[in-house]
Amino acid sequence: MSIHRKAYPLRLPRRGVFRKRPRDFVMNQGNRLLYPEWQIPVQDAILETNLVRFPDKMRAAEAKISERLRQIEQSSGGRHERDAMEFSLSLLRAIKQERLGDRLKEDSARTEEQYG
Repeated sequence: MSIHRKAYPLRLPRRGVFRKRPRDFVMNQGNRLLYPEWQIPVQDAILETNLVRFPDKMRAAEAKISERLRQIEQSSGGRHERDAMEFSLSLLRAIKQERLGDRLKEDSARTEEQYG
């Protein structure tokens, strides 16, 4: 073993550090969903590989998140769930752009030609 290795041992962050980040609240902790009413549709959309079915699953996930946001809007708690929903929405948008990027551009150009 080298001296360098002894002087600077590998240190992993404490487990509690990871619990504070929103992405850890998105999918699961200990193999169980924290917010299954909207996480299941999000997982379905993320795991969908068929580009024909993907937009429908995407809309279903976004609708469930919007519905849940309206439900907890009035409450003062739920900060972790809101953070998880915001992270999920940004993740869904990124996946949508990646998978449907060219289609989205074509659709917007077609719409502009039609109504513009």
